[in-house]
Amino acid sequence: MYDVIVIGAELRDETAVLSCKEENDTVTVTFKGKSVYTEQAKFVLDCEGVVGAVKRKLLNNTPKYILIF
Repeated sequence: MYDVIVIGAELRDETAVLSCKEENDTVTVTFKGKSVYTEQAKFVLDCEGVVGAVKRKLLNNTPKYILIF
């Protein structure tokens, strides 16, 4: 749909996280929206709650109570 920038934060609608990796003081995140692209940041917010995909990818851990299809 559209991107919104609010006080330095960027919200991306219709965009999925393909991968994320912590390195030193940054997080590298690969996204898929209209295209596939990678960005680096010092902070990444995962607002999906306790079972969020970004959290699982960073921790490299999917608890047994989370079903993946």
